[in-house]
Amino acid sequence: MGCDPSLDEESDELPPSKQAESAPNFYLLNTEEETVSLSGFRGQVVLLDFWAAWCKPCQTEMPIFDRLYNQHQTEGLNVVGIALDRERMEVVNPFIKKFGIDYPILFANDRVLKDYDIMALPTTILIDREGRIQRRFEGAEGSKTVYEQEIKKWL
Repeated sequence: MGCDPSLDEESDELPPSKQAESAPNFYLLNTEEETVSLSGFRGQVVLLDFWAAWCKPCQTEMPIFDRLYNQHQTEGLNVVGIALDRERMEVVNPFIKKFGIDYPILFANDRVLKDYDIMALPTTILIDREGRIQRRFEGAEGSKTVYEQEIKKWL
């Protein structure tokens, strides 16, 4: 269930035309105001989570992603949150602290939203070690098992 009910469909494998498409690189600021690029995660499986502090389904999924991150980080998984909150630090830092999120959080810009065609929150993108998009989830799955099964295919 996503924050845009018109886009609440179950996620399926990407259609053949979109499978294994290269994930667009980005340069975004993190919560320490350092620039981070997607290319810096090359060689790792990356779960990109587009979210906002006001989005209830996002709040449900972030602890799931944090557990997956802590459980599979040594196998090459990196979870990267991309916050859409316009207030940035004043909203995101307290949110991270409240929910105990360990993985890196970056701040979205218009370009990354366009490049990844973000139409609903949460939207989660699974990227393989070669930087190719392997799965897109629009709306909350709400289950660690669903994400873990998909991640394990690429670890």
